[in-house]
This record gives sequence, C-alpha cells and structure tokens, in this order.
Amino acid sequence: MYKYKSAKFGDFTKYTFYNDKTGNSFSIVPEYGASLLEVNFDGHSMLDSLQTNGELLKNDWYKNIILYPFPNRLKNGKYNFEGKKYQFPINDLNTKNALHGFEAKDFFEIVSIDCSEKSAEIHCRHQNKGDNPAYPFTFLLDVKMCLSEENKFTIELILKNEGQQKIPVGLGWHPYFNCFGKSNDAYLEIPDCQFIEVDEFAIPTHEQFEYSYFQKKKKIGNVVLDNAFELKNQKEKAVFNLFTKLGKLTYWQETGHRKFNYVQIFTPSHRKSIAIEPMTCNIDAFNSKEGLITLEQEEHCSGKFGFTFQAMES
Repeated sequence: MYKYKSAKFGDFTKYTFYNDKTGNSFSIVPEYGASLLEVNFDGHSMLDSLQTNGELLKNDWYKNIILYPFPNRLKNGKYNFEGKKYQFPINDLNTKNALHGFEAKDFFEIVSIDCSEKSAEIHCRHQNKGDNPAYPFTFLLDVKMCLSEENKFTIELILKNEGQQKIPVGLGWHPYFNCFGKSNDAYLEIPDCQFIEVDEFAIPTHEQFEYSYFQKKKKIGNVVLDNAFELKNQKEKAVFNLFTKLGKLTYWQETGHRKFNYVQIFTPSHRKSIAIEPMTCNIDAFNSKEGLITLEQEEHCSGKFGFTFQAMES
C-alpha cells in the first residue's frame, strides 16, 4: 500500500510518497516549482537528487525541475511576439542568454493526492497571473506525478491559456539520471534523431545532421554531450535506454503534434549522472518558432514523459 507523509523542508513542505514493502518512493516540494527531489525504486535513487533545502534553493544545475514557459536557452533573453518586444533576465552568463524560463520557483498548490495499493499520485497547479513583464501572459500549469508498481514513474504537464490573447509556449523537464558509478562505465541507447548544430553562444545555426553514435547500445566512455536533438521519425513515443551496473533505466517521452519532439542530452563534468531532457521545442524557439506552441484563448497543450527501471538479475 502506498502512503504519504509531509515534513518541513526549510521554509517549505516536502511530501514523500512511499511503499514500505517495495522500497519505491518519491518526494516533491509543491511550494517551490513543484520541484521533484528524488525518485527511488527498490530503495535505489534513480535521480541525482536534491537532499537539502539549501540544495533546492541554489540548484545551479537545475536538477529535475519542470521547465516553462520555455526550456533551454533564449538568445540574449529577447523575443518578439504579436508585434511586441519582451526581455527575460540573463541568467546564463557564459552565453549571455536566458536559461530555462521561470527556473521553477513558482508556488504550486496541491489539487489532489491519491494513494492506493498499486500507485501514488499528486496533482499540483500553478496559476500565473501574467504579472511578469518578461512573459505577461495568464496561464494555468498543471503537473501530475505518478509512481506505480513495476517501477514506473510518469509526469504529465498541462498548460492552459487563461488570458485574452495568444501565448507562446515551450515545456520541458531537466532530470539527471543516476549512473550508479561513473557515466563513463554506463551504456546508452537513443532513438533516431537529428543533431542540432549550435554557435559559440549555444544558439542553433539552423543546420542539422544525422546522429547515429548511440543508436545501438554503446559505452558512454569519455564522450562529452551538451547537445540538443530533434526526434523526427518517432511515432507517439521516443525511448532511451541507460544501462548501469544496477540495471536498465528506460526513459520515454511522448512525441507528435505539440508533444516532446526535442531532447537535450548532457553529461555533467562530475560524470556521475546523465541528463536526458524532454523539450516541446528547439533552443531559442521563441525567436526561431521551431517547435513553438502557440495557444489561443482557453486552449491548452499537454504531454507526458517518464521512466521505468529493471534491476539486473543477480
């Protein structure tokens, strides 16, 4: 049976959902960006987790956060929409760009919690009143996280335009998957995709190339990645496999119309984890319009992603 408990986490409250028999659990802080702290299967941490309130507030690596209203980078923080100019703060000093939209610091209320014999789910909601001059649009963002037996974790994002005008939208997630050792010793397998070339400021040049290096299971070794890819030929779902000494993690994201047709893969310098980040749009999509979702009044978009884990047989 799944249960949940709450506890103080600095100035916030942490909610932990768990099953004592299986060792499966996850923790979330709704009040601060609906931030996912950790996910455990069979007692093993699937993510490079956030252990303390201080880590959550600092979070230089943007670990495991929901990305909105755009993922990845926005060139110089600037964009035009419907004839008006807007400016996001520059928070990526190396490239002089805006990075990851609102940085998942907004307050989310809990809409519902459901615990049963086989699963645990929390539904959180953020109501944005359009009072940010960088993105003065009114919207609702719903985040649903569900942990179920057979080691399955799923997140669904739903963003609805609550305002009187069109709004531009990009969604994403920024998970760091645990390699249970060095990423050099893990193996990776990714679906058919196009490598997106970027300039010295990490903005796309509009050139793309076939990328086949990891299309068959291959050791990561010394490969360094911080690259975006477009998933052009996937039907309904794109699947990525990460093989570690403890077992196989299978990550997936929905693809298709207004779904997660892009991904960023990043190998941090500490080589302990790998980020596989779903995105509904390309880098700098507010300017290039590549994959950008435009929502009319009362219109919404939604998409799911998640992962499973299969322990290695002893």
